[in-house]
Amino acid sequence: MLEDAAENDAAKGEALAERGWDCYDARDYAGAFCYFNRAIARGSAKGINGLARLYEEGKGVERNMKKALELYHQAAARGYAGAQYNIGYYHEFLGDGQADYEQAAHWYQQAAEQGLPEAQLRLGIFYHAGAGVAQDLSHAEILIRKAAEAGNAAAQFALGTLYHHGEGVPQDIDAAISWYTKSAEQNAQPAIAMLAQRYLGELFYLGEHIEKDHERAAAWFAKAARQRDKKAQFCLGCLYVWGEGVAMDYEQAAFWFKEAARRGYAPAQSYLASLYYWGDGVEKDDNMAFKLTERAANYYPQAQSDMRWCYQLGIGVEQDDKTAAYWFGRAERLKYKNTPFPYQRLDFILQEVK
Repeated sequence: MLEDAAENDAAKGEALAERGWDCYDARDYAGAFCYFNRAIARGSAKGINGLARLYEEGKGVERNMKKALELYHQAAARGYAGAQYNIGYYHEFLGDGQADYEQAAHWYQQAAEQGLPEAQLRLGIFYHAGAGVAQDLSHAEILIRKAAEAGNAAAQFALGTLYHHGEGVPQDIDAAISWYTKSAEQNAQPAIAMLAQRYLGELFYLGEHIEKDHERAAAWFAKAARQRDKKAQFCLGCLYVWGEGVAMDYEQAAFWFKEAARRGYAPAQSYLASLYYWGDGVEKDDNMAFKLTERAANYYPQAQSDMRWCYQLGIGVEQDDKTAAYWFGRAERLKYKNTPFPYQRLDFILQEVK
């Protein structure tokens, strides 16, 4: 009877903790605080972990990292993997001063042994980098694979990069594509999916150890571009300029360059300047060409060359040979330095801009 009562109490505690997380997701932090405390009264480690999160983030309560850590340690002592992971995360990212990788690895290890994918991934990354543990690429791959096979999108992407570059495993582009695709098709972690989509676009465009497929590249770039990945937006714009994998369309190119440029991506600002200089897809506007080139010039070499032409020919700015010579010196190594506002091919740009 006592065992049945204890099991019933534990089940109710778990249910109350779940209600607390439902409130948290709905931004009802007062409700979350109430349910987490009710769960704790029934001995729920999940409830303790939830209350710790509120104190960590200052949601529904005054932020108190010391209190949060105390609660995380209480839950961790009861074997709650999520709390063990959170302590590890604190030591890696949130501690005072610099990261304590050894402590982070210790707590990630405990959570990873319980099969928590997030902890397996972080610990795998530690083994890959030799942070807090001795570097072991083989063990890193084992841990990351476990998390990837459990469906963790970030781990799937990380495993794809291992196969892509042959780190801890033989290089296998087909396997890289397979894991990138699994990650790219997930909705749970959109930022990771977006990154995987762009990587797939670059792989198919460049044809790294596989046959080039510009149509598939364009499709993956488009997926990432619609999720506001600025580099994918730029790449898609380049494909529209050259008609690679899509029909040539300067207006579509201008649209995607503008999207990336407003997010501060210097190559997009530079390429959009070229469209304004030549009047392709936009109304010709030398002043706009100069303004965009000036924004990009401190970050992108081609823009430095175009600054030379702007000052040498008086494009959108008063002609000035001395300033032109300064920019020519900065752009001396460039392949396209002898042509103003060129339309560079994406394969060349991807080699220049990593």
